[in-house]
Amino acid sequence: MPYSHTCVVARTNNEVIAIQRLLNAIGIPSSQIQPNKPATNNENSVQIATVHRIKGLEFDQIFFGSANEGLVPLNYAMENKADETSRYESETEERALMFVAITRARKAAYVLSYGVQSSLLNH
Repeated sequence: MPYSHTCVVARTNNEVIAIQRLLNAIGIPSSQIQPNKPATNNENSVQIATVHRIKGLEFDQIFFGSANEGLVPLNYAMENKADETSRYESETEERALMFVAITRARKAAYVLSYGVQSSLLNH
């Protein structure tokens, strides 16, 4: 089955690794787009990357995985903000990261979550 131009995106490297293990366990070949290396279009596998890594790239389909509370927005990006303005700016940056990831899709984008869905999806 061709998987060309399909990418699964997650907020953290740990989530990317977990998703890749899951895909491989169910028989879907995948390859991670590595930092500081050019992305290649492997028609025989689903590409997997963090939201930061796919900036500037395009895919026919994007699956934004793990859009869960605590990951989107990322807890440690939101913690210990000195004031409401700092917290708002951090949340805006996190929302922009999700937006950038989703807009990398030329044809279709899917947002997936498990457990508690991200509060950013309720706006």
